[in-house]
Amino acid sequence: MQAPDHISTPGVMEVVAEEDYDCKHGELIVEVTDPNPAITEDTENAIIGPTFVKPLQKVIFKYKKFTPGAAWNITLPAEKNKEVDDVIDYVLTDSDLTVTWTQMTSGSYILHYGNLEHTVIVESLF
Repeated sequence: MQAPDHISTPGVMEVVAEEDYDCKHGELIVEVTDPNPAITEDTENAIIGPTFVKPLQKVIFKYKKFTPGAAWNITLPAEKNKEVDDVIDYVLTDSDLTVTWTQMTSGSYILHYGNLEHTVIVESLF
């Protein structure tokens, strides 16, 4: 943004906006980055499961290595005004966590297993 000389054009500012996106055949191409670290064969301990899910979808998360005394936990970001139990149903077993988002919701959720975290982003249906 810049202000032209104040004598010839008082009170007028010039604004230049530049769009930065990829477009292929009229469709916008959006690159989404995964907030979770990549899991390789060398990764010793991790929560395994998808990052991007749709509402009303059943998803299974597993841990790569059992951690004695660890427990599963799901939290919502601070800006959400709902309780986790109002939005999801989940079933715990010895080796995994099955989660179903029961409401039309979107946003991010954080799965915890011991000191591990896995961000899950619930996308809109569209």
